[in-house]
Amino acid sequence: MLRFRSRQDFSYRGWHYLSPLDVALFSLTGDREWLCYVASNLDHHKSGLRNLVVRSFAFVANRVTFDRDMLNRTAHNLQVRHMGCEDLVVLFAISDFDGSEKKAQISKWLSLYSLNPHEEACLRHLAVGELVSNPFLFHFLWIQQYLWLSFACDPLVNRRDSLAEQNPTNKMINSAEAQRRLVGFSLNSDSVWGRIRAHPLMDSYINIE
Repeated sequence: MLRFRSRQDFSYRGWHYLSPLDVALFSLTGDREWLCYVASNLDHHKSGLRNLVVRSFAFVANRVTFDRDMLNRTAHNLQVRHMGCEDLVVLFAISDFDGSEKKAQISKWLSLYSLNPHEEACLRHLAVGELVSNPFLFHFLWIQQYLWLSFACDPLVNRRDSLAEQNPTNKMINSAEAQRRLVGFSLNSDSVWGRIRAHPLMDSYINIE
């Protein structure tokens, strides 16, 4: 990652591809430096890049306290009415921040900016502690499916091989046997499920307590 960041073209071509890895490194290390490019592009003017950054950030938003720059970028999305501008407010709502302060901040944004009806409704519900639909649930469930399929597959099979290329007479290796062949890896379904369900964006609705 550091080698990629040192490339001359990184700032305008390539930084966005690494956003999920930046988030993963923050998750593993707790070092906020890994979020510098993610945080500085939460209000990117291109919707595709902005969505990639925001969806990547969603995985760790509940572990982050929004600093002044992140609050300003959230406000900028609302001010110019970027498509999906309420999504970052939802991430602010689950962030590591006092609930009453979050409600007050969202109420302030409501008083400052003119929003589209569905965006305004989302913020109004959050500001009074009511439930709003989770816009990230589909993405999280998609990742969850990939996770479980990865755990269930035979790690010895080359993923590039198609099913047709595999010998149909080979005995299928069940998931428990495959698991044991992963050196140093122990999969306890209850603990994995518990950790997945613990994330606030794994629910259909969210609110500020």
